[in-house]
Amino acid sequence: MKPRNNKTPDKEIEKAKDYLLDSKKNIERLKSGKKPRRKLRFIIDENRFIVFLITALIVFSAFIPLFIPKPPPIIADPMQDTVNDTIYLINSNFTNDNSFPFNSHTETTPSSELILLFSLANSFLKQTNFVPISNDLFVRIQNIEYILENDSFVEYSNSSEILTIDKQFLGIYTLLQANHATKGTEYSMELQDVYSVLTYTLNEYYSEDLEMMVKPRSNKSYLIDQAVSMFTIATFSLVTEVDFISGFSLLSILQNLIYSITENFYNTSTNRFYHEFDLTTNTSTTSANVESLIFLDLGLSKSERRFPYDIEFTYFTPYSLHQDIVNERVDDDWIVHNYLSFDSNISLKNQALFTLCSYLLRLNNVGDELLNATLEQFIFDEGFIENFSLQEVTCESCLYGLIAIASEKWTAMQNDREGSYIKTEDSLYPLIIIPLLIVTVLFRKRRKKRFKSGGRGGI
Repeated sequence: MKPRNNKTPDKEIEKAKDYLLDSKKNIERLKSGKKPRRKLRFIIDENRFIVFLITALIVFSAFIPLFIPKPPPIIADPMQDTVNDTIYLINSNFTNDNSFPFNSHTETTPSSELILLFSLANSFLKQTNFVPISNDLFVRIQNIEYILENDSFVEYSNSSEILTIDKQFLGIYTLLQANHATKGTEYSMELQDVYSVLTYTLNEYYSEDLEMMVKPRSNKSYLIDQAVSMFTIATFSLVTEVDFISGFSLLSILQNLIYSITENFYNTSTNRFYHEFDLTTNTSTTSANVESLIFLDLGLSKSERRFPYDIEFTYFTPYSLHQDIVNERVDDDWIVHNYLSFDSNISLKNQALFTLCSYLLRLNNVGDELLNATLEQFIFDEGFIENFSLQEVTCESCLYGLIAIASEKWTAMQNDREGSYIKTEDSLYPLIIIPLLIVTVLFRKRRKKRFKSGGRGGI
């Protein structure tokens, strides 16, 4: 017979006692306080681990947003409203049913020059995201093809009339920007079009013997033609990495143009540029206007950037020419004058072009001042005026106003496209001239503004 195990009943009795005691405590807890609080305390005491876990999760959840990266805030461009108002003004007042621009209520027939400017401005706005992408936008950019016939730009109303040399090269530059703006879309402008037109234009107007751009059988050559062609050719070579086209060496053309300008359009003793060169008498006449010098500055800058160790400058460089324009043709209010800083010949076109030029040369301090002056002086009734005398808002003036606004963003993109050809060696002259330009800007900002005789055309 097995001995009885007395421990088992004793343990069971102890457990029963503990259970009764716990039950008694629980009953007392439930009886004390208000009913919801009794139940809550009971649940918490019975499930302390779960309650702790839930409490920890609640506390941690408050810090979760700190660990989630926030998308960058969308900051509207301060110029967006001005752009929108100007575009609305153009669309409602200066565009016909076929999306072609006309200049004013008295000039309702589109011109080729205005179509080129219209396409270029829309290309800038598209690339800088100032306008929403739409089929109509691409149509406005593509309208340039309407005035292109047999690889040459012609007049809108008379296809037998060929545009001037500077407008031909400006058209090529516009085609290049249209290619950037429409790339990857069903409206894409082919780069081959740029090749074809540039090849034809060089064959037609570039004289290897004279080392300049000149119209066939003409006895006169113009600085604006040399300057715009240099700017376009150098930019084309930069963004396409092409050095030769149709048997032409682009480096040789650029070098020859610079040499020709130095010999035929520049007086070394007076540091003066001329507008026109007579091939018969070998004489230069008429002072160069500021538009020619702006394009010359751009042409020199892009040529130097494309061929930094091959292009030679004897009497002037991009930065020295830019400084001369600022000193001689820009007044204390940062308004660009055509010949001298106190003449009354002022236009928004020159203002916008020099703003664009300054940003392309990375002289942003000068570009900012010029843009501020444009916004302060040339806006009238939600549109841009061409000059202070007439105060007339036209399609052309509005387009140049849009180009001025888009300049800072667009030039940053354009310079990036050309970035692979930035100099790898330090250039001493820019390091000297850029700080001098900054000092000039700061000095002008502090000077007391004053009205110069005849410098405002009535304003």
